[in-house]
Amino acid sequence: MGKIGKIKDFFVDDIPKKSFLRLGKKQLFPFFTITFFLVLLFFTVYVFVFHRPLMKSNFLISDIDKIVKILERIDKECNILSISGERHPVNFFTVKEFAGSEIGPLNLAHPDQWRGPYLDNNPAAGGKFYEIVRAKDGYYIVPGYGVQLPNGLIIGKDFKIDREVNVKEMLQNDGKLNYQKMIFAKRLEFVIGDWEFAPKKKERLEKIDVSIKEFNTAVPYTYNTTSGDIGV
Repeated sequence: MGKIGKIKDFFVDDIPKKSFLRLGKKQLFPFFTITFFLVLLFFTVYVFVFHRPLMKSNFLISDIDKIVKILERIDKECNILSISGERHPVNFFTVKEFAGSEIGPLNLAHPDQWRGPYLDNNPAAGGKFYEIVRAKDGYYIVPGYGVQLPNGLIIGKDFKIDREVNVKEMLQNDGKLNYQKMIFAKRLEFVIGDWEFAPKKKERLEKIDVSIKEFNTAVPYTYNTTSGDIGV
C-alpha cells in the first residue's frame, strides 16, 4: 500500500462510522434534501410569525383602496344621493341587477346606470365584510366590526366608530387605525347627495345646449339678411 493509501486509511479510521462524512452519494442526497426543507420550513414560519402584521396591513390597505375606487365610479355613473344607517357592510359589489333605486345602503339617482357586478367576490377581512361607517367627519371605509387589526386592536371591542367620533384623529401616528404609518380607513371624498344628470343624459343635454346656442346665433343673422332684402 502506498503512502497516499495509508494517509487515507488513517483519516477514515478516525471518522465515526455513523458520521455523514462516511455516507455515499445515494445517502447524502436524502440528507441534504431533508435539511433544505427544514430550513425552508423554518424560514416560512419566521416570515409568517414576524411579518404577518405587515402582510395583513398590505391586504387591508389594498382592499380599502379598491372599495373606495369602486364607490367613486358608482357615484360618477349613478350619483349616490344618500347612504342609509350608521354602518353597513360592503357586500353588494357582486350584484348584477336590482329593482328600485336602492342597493345596500346606497340610494342612487340613476340606478339604470349600474354596471355590476363590479367584483366576483366582495372583499372581506377575517371572514367579515368591510363597512361604510358614518363618523363625525364624514363617511369612511373600514374593516368590519369584530376584525382584529395588525396593531392588536379589535374594531367594536377596543374602540367604536360612530357619528360622534372623529376618525381623522385615529389615522394619526399611534392612532387606533394606524400601524407603523399604515392606515386602515379611507374617507369618501366625493359629495353625497349632489343631484346630477347621468353621464349619457348629461352628454346629450350638452349637445342639445350647443345646438340651441348655434341656432340662436344663426337666427339674428338670418333675420337681418331677410329684413334687408325686403327693405330693398
